[in-house]
Amino acid sequence: MSRDSRVAVLGLTAVFLASRLVGLGTLPAFLDETAHVRWAVEIASGEKLLRPWNYGKGLSVFLNALLFPWAFDHYRWASRALAVAFGAISLLAGIAAARRLFDSTTGLAFGLLYIACPFALFYDRLVLTDPPMAAFASLALFLTVRLQEAPGRGRALLLALALAAAILTKATAMLIVLIPMAGLVVLGRPDARRLRAFAMAVAVAAALVAWPIVRFFATTSTVRLGVGYQKADLWSRLGTNLPMASSWLVAYWTLPLTLLALAGLLFEIRERPRPVLFLLVLVGAPVLGFAAVSTLWFPRYLVFVTVPALLLAARGAARLEERLPRIVFALIMVAALVPALRFDHDLLFDPVRAALPEIDRDQFVTGWPSGYGTEGTLGFVHEELEHHPEGVTVVAHVHSRRTTWLALGLEFARDPRVELRDLDLTQPQNLDLLAAWAHSRPTLLVLSPVGPARVRPEPLTWAHLGRLALRSCKPEGDLCDEVYRLDPPGTEARAPSR
Repeated sequence: MSRDSRVAVLGLTAVFLASRLVGLGTLPAFLDETAHVRWAVEIASGEKLLRPWNYGKGLSVFLNALLFPWAFDHYRWASRALAVAFGAISLLAGIAAARRLFDSTTGLAFGLLYIACPFALFYDRLVLTDPPMAAFASLALFLTVRLQEAPGRGRALLLALALAAAILTKATAMLIVLIPMAGLVVLGRPDARRLRAFAMAVAVAAALVAWPIVRFFATTSTVRLGVGYQKADLWSRLGTNLPMASSWLVAYWTLPLTLLALAGLLFEIRERPRPVLFLLVLVGAPVLGFAAVSTLWFPRYLVFVTVPALLLAARGAARLEERLPRIVFALIMVAALVPALRFDHDLLFDPVRAALPEIDRDQFVTGWPSGYGTEGTLGFVHEELEHHPEGVTVVAHVHSRRTTWLALGLEFARDPRVELRDLDLTQPQNLDLLAAWAHSRPTLLVLSPVGPARVRPEPLTWAHLGRLALRSCKPEGDLCDEVYRLDPPGTEARAPSR
């Protein structure tokens, strides 16, 4: 790599870090982020070491555990910063792969497009297993290209480690075995030397993940939920899922970047078909695989196809630069990036306005899993601690949606002044227990929404114990939490504070 290229890559890395770290805490933590950080905190304390893997989550949770306890006071920022570091791996691996598959111009174009792509920007900043898995998949892509160029035992072992790390990060990464297989078949002729090298990589990776995968399928309910017991036939699932997945990807990649990827495919298919066909397989096969089996799934499952898709888009941009006058090319690229940058601006500074696909808008902004509204409840408990430094008891209805309950457990995990209790508020006999708790120390009752199959407790049943102190809502006005400040028996109930 020339000195100018190294300087350009360093510049892209600096811009990447700036884009990912600015406003890192703007979006409130949603349900799964809270669960992932809680697992890391528990593992750091030597507890529940195997629990994440029951949900098919592993390596990145353990790496996050290394941040605790020293980073606990800033657990969300620190955990998201680790996710950013994985995103940087995807960036650099993609640039390196582009240089090997095409040229340095394509590599730099990929870096620019990756920084601007809303799908990458959004998920590079969240505490989930999908971005780390995508980072290891990107390394596997690059190492596959290198192994195809120069088969050898060392490169085969490195590829095996990348494959194993991806699968141990998230079990659904088993699909990335397609990367070496496609590399072997599509990138060049599979002679005996290459066959041995790729077979070694896949065999070593399989040996490393065999026991964890067997345990995962033996203990998890995640797969059964995701495939819905296969009630729908294959063609019905494909007919539903493929258009839905396409709408997610076009929304997150934006239409201009999607068209650039198609341009890269069309420009290269006649002259140098192998690299673009390789990338096309890495995008299309996972989408088709998930669409074939899934009845409950989310856009984040496809984060790892963004790198190969943007490699195609970068190739399209590089070929346009070869064919067009500079001023025309510059105008086209500016026009192509405007929708992505507008999307990025909202993601960074006002996520409520961001044009997220509806399923993710519900997850991260308006629906019960989002952290909006829950943050108000956490802030209220902190305020109560200022008035009652001796401590408070926080009671939640046992059948409530768990977003706020998990967030409370994480926020006050290392604060002995806060005692969290679950109680079934639909049982009349439990009101005496609630009154006893209120009599012994300051007590807050948090009532979150319940699921459609559950009965919401009637607040009138505990009206004699206290009054509503806080109502927190989602951005579109839907109720998140009601917080009641309970008074010891025999005292006059205090007025709501807000």
